[in-house]
Amino acid sequence: MLLYIKQKFFSWGGNYRVEDAAGDLRWHMKRGSVRDLPVYNAQGAQVASLHCQSNSMFAKKYLIQLNGKTYALEMELKPFHPTRLFHLHELSWRLKEDFWGYSYSVTDKKGQVVMRESLLFREAELYIRNPNNELLCVCVALAMKKMPKND
Repeated sequence: MLLYIKQKFFSWGGNYRVEDAAGDLRWHMKRGSVRDLPVYNAQGAQVASLHCQSNSMFAKKYLIQLNGKTYALEMELKPFHPTRLFHLHELSWRLKEDFWGYSYSVTDKKGQVVMRESLLFREAELYIRNPNNELLCVCVALAMKKMPKND
């Protein structure tokens, strides 16, 4: 499954649209407060939320609340490492981002779950292996876009 994440050009901090390959709206995110980012479906109902628990240089963590469950996306601290590594412990997902932050892959024990490639300054492609994980993959991708790059 192929999805596109698009950010409004003049948005301050986070208005995103997630569209399918045909250009139809699947999900969108409007900036709530500084630390809370609600995710809505195409009909405008809130379906998930991202909460930045820590925004410091040494401990980065997003909580993803989805379907009554909470998932923690945590950065693995490795000083002087050329890539950023993250874990979603509840599902044993491991995220590896390249040095520049243009692409990353998410893997589990069976292989690749999702891959993101940045196309332009404000657009990215998501390749999702299992459509059942679509919303969680979108939430992870949005959290990664919002995660500061101040390592």
